[in-house]
Amino acid sequence: MKTNYFAQVTFAAALAVAGTFTAFAAEGSHAKASVNFPFRVSTVDMPAGKYDLVQRNGNAGPRFYLSETTSHKQIMVASWVTAPAKSNAASMTFRCSASNCGLVEIAIGDGRVYKTQSPKYTRSESERLVTVNLDRVAGE
Repeated sequence: MKTNYFAQVTFAAALAVAGTFTAFAAEGSHAKASVNFPFRVSTVDMPAGKYDLVQRNGNAGPRFYLSETTSHKQIMVASWVTAPAKSNAASMTFRCSASNCGLVEIAIGDGRVYKTQSPKYTRSESERLVTVNLDRVAGE
Protein backbone atom coordinates (compact mmCIF):
# COMPACT_ATOMS: atom_id res chain seq x y z
CA MET A 1 0.00 0.00 0.00
CA LYS A 2 2.80 2.45 0.88
CA THR A 3 4.54 1.66 -2.44
CA ASN A 4 1.37 2.56 -4.37
CA TYR A 5 0.98 5.81 -2.42
CA PHE A 6 4.66 6.72 -3.03
CA ALA A 7 4.26 6.01 -6.76
CA GLN A 8 1.17 8.22 -6.94
CA VAL A 9 2.88 11.11 -5.12
CA THR A 10 5.97 10.78 -7.34
CA PHE A 11 3.80 10.75 -10.48
CA ALA A 12 1.87 13.85 -9.30
CA ALA A 13 5.13 15.68 -8.55
CA ALA A 14 6.49 14.77 -12.00
CA LEU A 15 3.32 16.13 -13.61
CA ALA A 16 3.61 19.38 -11.66
CA VAL A 17 7.24 19.85 -12.75
CA ALA A 18 6.37 19.01 -16.38
CA GLY A 19 3.48 21.47 -16.23
CA THR A 20 5.81 24.20 -14.97
CA PHE A 21 8.24 23.62 -17.84
CA THR A 22 5.39 23.51 -20.36
CA ALA A 23 3.99 26.82 -19.06
CA PHE A 24 7.44 28.40 -19.29
CA ALA A 25 7.98 27.09 -22.84
CA ALA A 26 4.54 28.38 -23.84
CA GLU A 27 5.71 31.94 -23.42
CA GLY A 28 6.58 33.39 -26.80
CA SER A 29 7.78 36.57 -28.34
CA HIS A 30 6.18 40.01 -28.06
CA ALA A 31 6.30 42.79 -30.64
CA LYS A 32 4.62 46.13 -31.32
CA ALA A 33 3.48 47.72 -34.57
CA SER A 34 1.70 50.82 -35.75
CA VAL A 35 -0.81 50.08 -38.51
CA ASN A 36 -2.04 53.27 -40.17
CA PHE A 37 -5.07 51.75 -41.90
CA PRO A 38 -8.03 49.55 -40.96
CA PHE A 39 -7.65 45.90 -41.97
CA ARG A 40 -9.24 42.50 -41.76
CA VAL A 41 -7.97 39.35 -40.06
CA SER A 42 -9.95 36.36 -41.35
CA THR A 43 -13.49 37.68 -40.94
CA VAL A 44 -12.83 40.30 -38.22
CA ASP A 45 -12.36 44.00 -38.98
CA MET A 46 -9.60 45.70 -36.99
CA PRO A 47 -9.17 49.49 -36.66
CA ALA A 48 -6.06 51.47 -37.55
CA GLY A 49 -3.86 51.93 -34.49
CA LYS A 50 -1.03 50.64 -32.36
CA TYR A 51 -0.91 46.87 -31.91
CA ASP A 52 0.71 44.30 -29.68
CA LEU A 53 1.51 40.96 -31.29
CA VAL A 54 2.16 38.11 -28.87
CA GLN A 55 3.26 34.65 -29.92
CA ARG A 56 2.37 31.72 -27.67
CA ASN A 57 3.87 28.33 -28.38
CA GLY A 58 1.61 25.34 -27.85
CA ASN A 59 1.39 21.69 -28.73
CA ALA A 60 -0.18 22.49 -32.11
CA GLY A 61 2.48 25.09 -32.94
CA PRO A 62 2.61 28.84 -32.43
CA ARG A 63 -0.50 30.96 -31.96
CA PHE A 64 -0.51 34.70 -32.48
CA TYR A 65 -2.66 37.16 -30.55
CA LEU A 66 -3.07 40.62 -32.03
CA SER A 67 -4.54 43.36 -29.83
CA GLU A 68 -5.15 47.04 -30.49
CA THR A 69 -3.76 49.00 -27.56
CA THR A 70 -6.46 51.73 -27.34
CA SER A 71 -9.70 49.78 -27.79
CA HIS A 72 -8.16 46.52 -26.48
CA LYS A 73 -9.82 44.66 -29.35
CA GLN A 74 -8.02 41.32 -29.57
CA ILE A 75 -8.04 38.43 -32.00
CA MET A 76 -6.24 35.11 -32.25
CA VAL A 77 -4.66 34.88 -35.69
CA ALA A 78 -4.86 31.43 -37.27
CA SER A 79 -1.61 30.75 -39.10
CA TRP A 80 0.62 28.07 -40.55
CA VAL A 81 4.35 27.99 -41.32
CA THR A 82 5.42 28.37 -44.92
CA ALA A 83 8.77 28.58 -46.66
CA PRO A 84 11.70 30.20 -44.86
CA ALA A 85 11.68 33.99 -44.74
CA LYS A 86 13.79 35.93 -47.22
CA SER A 87 15.13 38.02 -44.35
CA ASN A 88 15.14 37.99 -40.55
CA ALA A 89 13.16 41.22 -40.33
CA ALA A 90 10.08 41.07 -38.10
CA SER A 91 7.02 42.32 -39.99
CA MET A 92 3.34 41.93 -40.85
CA THR A 93 2.33 41.90 -44.51
CA PHE A 94 -1.08 43.01 -45.75
CA ARG A 95 -2.72 42.45 -49.14
CA CYS A 96 -4.67 45.59 -50.04
CA SER A 97 -7.18 46.54 -52.70
CA ALA A 98 -8.59 50.00 -53.33
CA SER A 99 -11.27 49.46 -50.65
CA ASN A 100 -9.68 47.31 -47.90
CA CYS A 101 -6.64 45.43 -46.56
CA GLY A 102 -6.19 41.99 -45.03
CA LEU A 103 -3.36 40.51 -42.96
CA VAL A 104 -1.67 37.75 -44.98
CA GLU A 105 1.74 37.08 -43.34
CA ILE A 106 3.55 37.41 -40.04
CA ALA A 107 7.35 37.19 -39.88
CA ILE A 108 8.63 37.32 -36.31
CA GLY A 109 12.32 37.53 -37.18
CA ASP A 110 13.20 33.89 -36.53
CA GLY A 111 13.59 32.96 -40.19
CA ARG A 112 10.04 31.65 -40.63
CA VAL A 113 6.98 33.18 -42.25
CA TYR A 114 3.49 32.42 -40.94
CA LYS A 115 0.65 32.73 -43.48
CA THR A 116 -2.89 33.67 -42.53
CA GLN A 117 -6.18 33.33 -44.34
CA SER A 118 -5.86 35.62 -47.32
CA PRO A 119 -8.63 37.98 -48.41
CA LYS A 120 -10.22 37.23 -51.78
CA TYR A 121 -10.45 40.02 -54.33
CA THR A 122 -12.06 40.05 -57.74
CA ARG A 123 -9.84 40.02 -60.80
CA SER A 124 -10.84 43.57 -61.62
CA GLU A 125 -9.44 44.87 -58.30
CA SER A 126 -5.77 45.80 -58.34
CA GLU A 127 -3.80 44.51 -55.35
CA ARG A 128 -0.70 45.70 -53.58
CA LEU A 129 1.30 44.35 -50.65
CA VAL A 130 1.98 46.62 -47.67
CA THR A 131 4.61 45.64 -45.07
CA VAL A 132 4.54 47.02 -41.52
CA ASN A 133 7.67 46.53 -39.42
CA LEU A 134 7.37 44.93 -35.99
CA ASP A 135 9.41 46.28 -33.08
CA ARG A 136 10.40 43.46 -30.76
CA VAL A 137 9.85 44.18 -27.09
CA ALA A 138 13.12 43.95 -25.13
CA GLY A 139 13.56 41.14 -22.66
CA GLU A 140 11.28 38.72 -24.47
